[in-house]
Amino acid sequence: MNKNLNFVQWSDPDGIDAINALYVKAPAKTIPQLFMLLIKLMDEGNGVIVSQSIIAAKLNVSRPTIIKAIKYLVEHRYIAVYKSGNCNVYTLNASLVWKEKAYKKYEAELFCKVLLSLDEQDQDIKSSAKKTKQLELV
Repeated sequence: MNKNLNFVQWSDPDGIDAINALYVKAPAKTIPQLFMLLIKLMDEGNGVIVSQSIIAAKLNVSRPTIIKAIKYLVEHRYIAVYKSGNCNVYTLNASLVWKEKAYKKYEAELFCKVLLSLDEQDQDIKSSAKKTKQLELV
């Protein structure tokens, strides 16, 4: 088990300055909130797979607001968005923040945490999850 799993490391001074700039210069408060949520959710590979609907629900905003926030974060190089089938894989810029050991922070090994929502599942899965409580869904 990785000892750094519960730690987030910030690049100094670039990472700290960039995070501060999000709070000062971003056109909407949802943008730094989204970045902080992704930091909280990311695995030690700096990535997470999560739907925009789940992000919107966690931040209590609309999906179009999340889409705009993601666009801002990508354009300003805070995050990158990769595709895996029809899923988005969000990765955070390792020059700013990371969870892994410093010498591994630029490796592209992702063991992404995947967040699932019961609302996004087929009816069979919903019924099964409610009966068996085997799936811990948000």
